[in-house]
Amino acid sequence: MYQSPNPLSHGKIAIPRLIAPKSASSGGTGSKISKADRSRTELACVNCRRRKVKCSGDLPKCEYCTKLDIVCKYPPPRRDKLHVATSQLEGALSLLEDLKPRQSSKDQERIQAILNVAEAEEELQIISPPNKRTKLSSPTTDTNALERLVNDDKRGESMITADAGSNESLDVLEEDLIRDAKSRATGFIGKSSVIQWIRRLKLQIDLKDKGLSTQVPRTFGPPGDDDVSSAARVTAGRLRRSAYSGDAQESISQSTYFMDDVSVDIAIEDPFYLPAPHLAKHLYSCYMETVHQSFPILSKNEIDLDFNSIFSESAQQNRNSFKMLATLNLVFAIGAKFSYLANGDQYVGEHDHLRYSTKARKLGITESTFIAHPDLERVRILGLLSFYLFSIGQVSRSSNTMGLTVRLAYTLGLHVRNEDPVTDVRIKEARVRVWWSLYTLERLICTISGRPSVIADEDCSIFLPVPLDESRMDDDDGMELLQEWFDQHSIGGPHSTLTAMAHPKSIFFRATTQVSVITHKAVRHLYSANTVTKSWEDMQNTMKHLKDELDYWAKNLPQPFTADPFRVGAEFQRETRILTLMYWSAFIIITRPCVCRLDIRIENQTEQSDKFNQYAASLCILAAKQIANLFPKHVDPTFPYKNGPWWFVVHNMMQAVTIFLLELYHRTHHAPGAGEKKDILQHLQKLIRWLKAMGPNDPLAYRGYRLVVVVVQNLAPQLDMTVADMLDVGQEEEAANAAENIFQDMITNAGGIENLFPDPLSEMQSHSGYVQPGFEFLQFDTPFDAPGFEPRPFGATSPVFDVQAQFMDPRNMRQDFGHMFSGQNQTPGTVAVSEGTQVPSDYFREYPGFLFQGNQGNQGNQGR
Repeated sequence: MYQSPNPLSHGKIAIPRLIAPKSASSGGTGSKISKADRSRTELACVNCRRRKVKCSGDLPKCEYCTKLDIVCKYPPPRRDKLHVATSQLEGALSLLEDLKPRQSSKDQERIQAILNVAEAEEELQIISPPNKRTKLSSPTTDTNALERLVNDDKRGESMITADAGSNESLDVLEEDLIRDAKSRATGFIGKSSVIQWIRRLKLQIDLKDKGLSTQVPRTFGPPGDDDVSSAARVTAGRLRRSAYSGDAQESISQSTYFMDDVSVDIAIEDPFYLPAPHLAKHLYSCYMETVHQSFPILSKNEIDLDFNSIFSESAQQNRNSFKMLATLNLVFAIGAKFSYLANGDQYVGEHDHLRYSTKARKLGITESTFIAHPDLERVRILGLLSFYLFSIGQVSRSSNTMGLTVRLAYTLGLHVRNEDPVTDVRIKEARVRVWWSLYTLERLICTISGRPSVIADEDCSIFLPVPLDESRMDDDDGMELLQEWFDQHSIGGPHSTLTAMAHPKSIFFRATTQVSVITHKAVRHLYSANTVTKSWEDMQNTMKHLKDELDYWAKNLPQPFTADPFRVGAEFQRETRILTLMYWSAFIIITRPCVCRLDIRIENQTEQSDKFNQYAASLCILAAKQIANLFPKHVDPTFPYKNGPWWFVVHNMMQAVTIFLLELYHRTHHAPGAGEKKDILQHLQKLIRWLKAMGPNDPLAYRGYRLVVVVVQNLAPQLDMTVADMLDVGQEEEAANAAENIFQDMITNAGGIENLFPDPLSEMQSHSGYVQPGFEFLQFDTPFDAPGFEPRPFGATSPVFDVQAQFMDPRNMRQDFGHMFSGQNQTPGTVAVSEGTQVPSDYFREYPGFLFQGNQGNQGNQGR
């Protein structure tokens, strides 16, 4: 055998360990670090996770975020979430044990059932593999994770479900809706509805009267869609609802002002009987002048021909046109309802609209309607019927009818672009308007009723309506412009020719469609059952972005729609009021979740989060005031119907009234300025007077008034006030009579109505808690835009901006109607609202003046 010449080697040679060269940061020249020396970050920040880059894990900012100068945020580790959820669940179970002996035998059985489930879960934990239990419960030794855990404990808004807001119990039904005819008539009412807001308020007042309000557990589960988080939320919700004993559990049907429990059937002899020509013309004009611009489901040229033909053809010919007669009778029914609201019984009787609608249903809606293949006429008939039912307060029936209508429209493919080269562009545009009419009405019904929508935005690719007046579509020039629009849209090119010729009134419907999209986003992301899986911090970010989008829509409305609607001789007054009401209604929907005592509900909440909640609630109250400001001081019961959206104006009024009542119940916690209680009370009294005055001709308004009176009767003692003081009884008749006698003289002496009323801002500014309209106060010291309140990145995958951006995003108004915005001030510098979208950085402080009545220089206003 070969022997090594070195006796010390023993056949082996010792090779020294290679020392890795130092990195450049350590003063070395090496460029590569060994695998053993590389460290793995326990928890990467949100930005690094999204971009799939290595995160250093440094606090308060990682290296990547520091380099890009962006906000760095770490998600809480899963084990931390589980620990918090387990702790909250244990506390809830312990509270159940304490409450059990004091409950009735039936409730004790329910509580024991919950405890049994918890014990079963605990047994499953015991028999689970020990290695998994050890991994979940073992303490972390990572310093960074411990630091983040401490920080999360101080951010209570990120550790509590969005259910903590005023929407409370979004994912449950608290009564049996099938128990009787009245509950079935009302049906399901979601949390975005005023009905639920009033119901919740009545429950809170009742508990306070019985001295039980302090005994309601303020426990809420954690966010998350895992089983543990879900179980904790269910337990917490049951604990809160356990305080509502038998009599205190207010049913939805007891808090509604809708008219669904009233029959819509009336006896008729001949469905083919037509009104006298002069009456038919009046009803037809009422519909076309007040409804058609907002709901162009019918082709004006076609319906004009049909209307003119029914009095020239023989009765036998008319009997062969069932669908045409059904359509016209629905037009007459809607026109008759408006005529009675606006003119009393001067032209029609109180129930004439029911006769026309019953004839329409007998002629156009038969047994085969539900199984026959659809056509455009049937879709229009059902759409008109849904609008009619909504206008008379039959919200549930309207919702059911609209659901069928949308399904038939889906079958006809009205929700997607029609690229058929053979189909005439005028026919294409008529179908586009049918779809968007159904879309806006369906969104409105869903918002008022709180029911889920049957329209999925991600499935829609249809363009918005062309900004061309219908009267021009039959002439050669209009036809050429229409063809150019469709051609350029198809290839994605500019469409400046038609844009430059667009009349402001022709884009009114387009603007209402866009705000409907935003309103539905708010309902979907703030009030749906799935919201409970989000944290309150997520809700705050969603509210901020929805508000930004709504404000950008308002700022970029064409100039004619931003004038003061009370100015004598102003153009498009009615359209302006409709857009204004839609704006403030959407604003209330967005900010309503903050109008509650979140400071009590959320433990360990950051100061910035508390400021956000307080600020959003104050904006909600401001929005309610602006709705009240749209009504003159002098009560004229026909004014809201003649000068606004008569089919949903009562719902807007009830929204504002409910916000005032809620804030009074909370002792003006969100508006603590001196005199703020008196200011809110004055706005409330104003709207109550209007509802009462509108009641004799409008059963919906009367029911709304009676419901408000019931709430006031229960609330007044808690505010150390009398019912007469809250309703302003006594002063009401005196003020109305005085105004009636001297109103015209005052207009004459003042030199015009615009000089008659003082600027309402002078009244509002007298209160120390007043905030100057115009949103000049949205500076960087506010919670919406403060550096300390940075929203999570919102991009293409954001749940808020999931609509077809090219066709439906309100920001496209500038692209389509840029010439109309040329007169508006623009400031250099932009900020991103969503990924790929740039908006003026100061748009928060540049609102159209029409949104704040009285903020129009020397223009007068009747609004206060």
